[in-house]
Amino acid sequence: MLKEKERIYLIIDASGFTFIDYTGVESLKNLSSDLRKHNIVVMVAASKAAARSLFARCNIYNTIPAKNFFPSVHDAVLFAKAKQLEARNSEKEGQFGWL
Repeated sequence: MLKEKERIYLIIDASGFTFIDYTGVESLKNLSSDLRKHNIVVMVAASKAAARSLFARCNIYNTIPAKNFFPSVHDAVLFAKAKQLEARNSEKEGQFGWL
């Protein structure tokens, strides 16, 4: 398993999803599960109301946590960058024995 600082964040811009069905949601769930094994976090940004409703009905939040859904790509990027910076700072503190 990769260290936290080596975690990769994949942001899916869902603003262009004009239609998604159950099969599409299941594909997203499978993609997320497969990538998680490689320390890759899937985040979904800018999904339309209809897609969000289907995500809830298909229980996508059991696979991709609700905290990984963002109103915009910009918000998702800020979150990912903050997590990476947090991991880097945490590693530096560990090297010097700081808690």
